[in-house]
Amino acid sequence: MNHNFEKTTELIKAANLNITHIYHCKVGNEWKFDNHSADFSRMYFVLDGKGLIYNKNERVEFTPNNIYIIPSGGCYNYRCPEYMEKLFVHFTLSVIPHRDLMANVKRISVFPVSAEEIKKIKDMLYSDSVESAFWFQTYIQGLIYNALVPFGNEIEKDFSLFNRYSKLYHYVESNLYADTTVKDICCHIGFSQTYIGQKFKADTGQTIKEYVMTCLTERIKYLLQCTRMPIKDISDVLHFGGEFYCSKFFKKRVGITPSEYRKMHGEMLR
Repeated sequence: MNHNFEKTTELIKAANLNITHIYHCKVGNEWKFDNHSADFSRMYFVLDGKGLIYNKNERVEFTPNNIYIIPSGGCYNYRCPEYMEKLFVHFTLSVIPHRDLMANVKRISVFPVSAEEIKKIKDMLYSDSVESAFWFQTYIQGLIYNALVPFGNEIEKDFSLFNRYSKLYHYVESNLYADTTVKDICCHIGFSQTYIGQKFKADTGQTIKEYVMTCLTERIKYLLQCTRMPIKDISDVLHFGGEFYCSKFFKKRVGITPSEYRKMHGEMLR
């Protein structure tokens, strides 16, 4: 018997888990955020105390010995009445760049765990070893998988699109600049603008230019939320030719300036 699991191999290679922050902290009633959303997902390991996340559709209490996954794109109010100790992880899981698969999960996932398991997680993180890093990555991948299982059909769509347009997605991700043109993209992937443009629009609902603009917007949001990079530096890195043009682009697409977005949504590292 000689069977090549080519599709499974490609699916594993395509899935990209990006962990941006892992923190252990204690918070009090200053942990208060209204209508907060993010373009990455969050995983909370509650060690002690209590917290609350809610919106008009959900109300979830944070209590010890539970793990909570808050999917990207969800808008919630955050509260800590008195005290809460927690480990938390910021992450995205994507096949198509800048499109978190967790956004398909329209609710908070809750996973009960024993006090012993929580202690092991904490001890492994504090060991700062290669073994602990691989162990923790594998552990949270299992939790993410369990949260995604009910949404398999939506995930299959992303994998199908990625397989169809992988060269386009790879090129855009590697050349995500304000001055990247549709002509540049089409020349690289070897198709005429008319042919691939029509197919891409029919399959995704977006033109190639709209997709690039969406990716640029998401990259700016990420840098505003997860870094302290000045807006001028963001503009330079993404080839906008000046902070004014970057801010104008962002405000046109999001409705507020980068500074306002950072103040409203950014750096929730607590």
